[in-house]
Amino acid sequence: MLRKCGAPIVYYLDTDQRALALAAQLGAQASEVRKGSFPRRLGPFAITVDASMNADGLGCALRSTAPDGICTSTGIYLKDTSVPLFDMYVNGISFRTGRGHARTAIPALLELVAAGRLHPELVTSRVADWDAAAEALSDPPRKLVLTHSSPSAG
Repeated sequence: MLRKCGAPIVYYLDTDQRALALAAQLGAQASEVRKGSFPRRLGPFAITVDASMNADGLGCALRSTAPDGICTSTGIYLKDTSVPLFDMYVNGISFRTGRGHARTAIPALLELVAAGRLHPELVTSRVADWDAAAEALSDPPRKLVLTHSSPSAG
């Protein structure tokens, strides 16, 4: 998606072969990472994202962020995790973590879908009806889309 939004290059690291193949299909430069073997740094990049849920992955993303850049972590860390604060301080890195607030991006994304430039079906691994949500969530796929039909007005 970032390539469709104008990013000149997107690097994607993962341990999952299917995710790597999909990232490459979507235009990213995909590289396999063996568990626990994230590189120390890849950048500098103005924007980095950590979704690894791995302390070494988070450290790599932060160290790969260019001076005055932004690093966002969407991963959930259940334990306290060290971060390279000195590197972040020296480079003036902004760090954001937490749930994303996608509402403001939805209109632009829908325009890309309508124009045929963005294909969410490529990353959607399962579509289920709202009534089947509990069953679908009991064995969550990589990307689940729940549909809900409005009751007929009649």
